Amino acid sequence: MVFKYVSTALLLLASVPPLNGLFPCVKGICKKMDIKKFVCTRDLIWTYNTSSTDYVMCKCDHMKSYRNMTMFFTRSFFVDERWRRSIQNLEGRFSKHRKEVMQVSNKGHQKFYDLRVWDTYLKARPHEKCIKRFEKLTQRGHGIYMPKCKIILRIK
Repeated sequence: MVFKYVSTALLLLASVPPLNGLFPCVKGICKKMDIKKFVCTRDLIWTYNTSSTDYVMCKCDHMKSYRNMTMFFTRSFFVDERWRRSIQNLEGRFSKHRKEVMQVSNKGHQKFYDLRVWDTYLKARPHEKCIKRFEKLTQRGHGIYMPKCKIILRIK
């Protein structure tokens, strides 16, 4: 199985005050975050922006369970302009030595970055600093979340 490192560029939420504990910084030097503290939640996690070139809209992850350094989650997203939904059951493996890394299988080998946001914080767009940092990391990023994306949660 091929694995993809999901790392630093994924989670740029340091400017959201309740999350500051995830991103400890001293004099501008930030420690690497513990990705488990972000993804191991009952809250839905939406992809707000991505650098992926695949057509994907409204990508949303929902954790099902966590055990033995492995998280099992469901990813829902729309795959085309007609908003046909795809659902994937995925497994994320955490590294004991690299807390900022979660490995998720990726058969396409495409390297990309996502700006991810907890559903709780989507009443407004992510902080401008997060968006700017994401844009700095990848020039080809584009938005895939919009308020009407929540319709994906009602489709059976």
